[in-house]
Amino acid sequence: MVGRMGSRLQSLKHRMARRLNRAAARAGLSWSRLNQVEAALFRDIPAAERGDVQVFDRLYKLHGPLRSTAGLTADAKLAAELHFLFREKAEVALTAGSSWYGGDYFEFGAHDLNTFRNMLSAYDMCGMTQAYTDVRFYAFDIFGDLAKPGSSASTDESLNAYFAPYTQGGNAIKLHEKYLDQHNLFRDKCILVQGLFQDTLTPEFKSIYLKENRKIGFAFLDCNVGSSYRTVFEFIFDMMGENSYIYMDEYFQNPLVPNYFAQFTEELRKQRSMGSLYIRNAGGYGAVFRLHPIWQDTSPLSLKLSAKR
Repeated sequence: MVGRMGSRLQSLKHRMARRLNRAAARAGLSWSRLNQVEAALFRDIPAAERGDVQVFDRLYKLHGPLRSTAGLTADAKLAAELHFLFREKAEVALTAGSSWYGGDYFEFGAHDLNTFRNMLSAYDMCGMTQAYTDVRFYAFDIFGDLAKPGSSASTDESLNAYFAPYTQGGNAIKLHEKYLDQHNLFRDKCILVQGLFQDTLTPEFKSIYLKENRKIGFAFLDCNVGSSYRTVFEFIFDMMGENSYIYMDEYFQNPLVPNYFAQFTEELRKQRSMGSLYIRNAGGYGAVFRLHPIWQDTSPLSLKLSAKR
């Protein structure tokens, strides 16, 4: 059941998708024209040095402040903003990959597989991941289809209304499989799980997973609404590995998310002797934490003020 917060709070992903659709519908929008605008605005950057640098990067000056955007078109400003937001998500994957402690990757809310493919590239790129070859990458999403027999959506009209923007193109599981084929990384280790969380995050799934002696190394939560976050937190509680990562895309947007995470980490400390460390934010909306073991035998520091002379 989608909580009331979901009807009031619009996630960043929704807003970004709408802006992209509006931009694409504008007559005359083309990346070649956009590149011409950029070249004129940033003519002080030699063409040979531009390479594949994106709009947002070109706004930087060496001594600090962003360049003026007064001469940018609305399309160019949109491209700069979106590139910043997408790059933040990519850096989240690199943050985890660059200090990896093992385990599988679980992404909850994997529409388009953009951030999922970020992690595939980060895992292939980063040195610390190379020691952990027995890895799986799970993506949980409806992938365009709410019409599966027995789905919770069949008895909950609010779910159909909420997911309407994500079902307009129909069942897109084959399209997402094609995305993975084209990305061509760890294809045999990628598992797409289609359906609503309440239908796919089952005790049976968890039991089989834990019996294989596996653990989650990075849980990427892009659930949009509080009720879905709750479902995921309750599912992954005993599946998170030591020194694993957890990312919440609405951590700074939806007040339910940090509230649930506080409960989640409190019980981790009580029941599993695990603490949490804040790592970084993503675009001011998401946050990454690492879950670490609490060493019970650590003796306290002996800290005393020196005697005054």
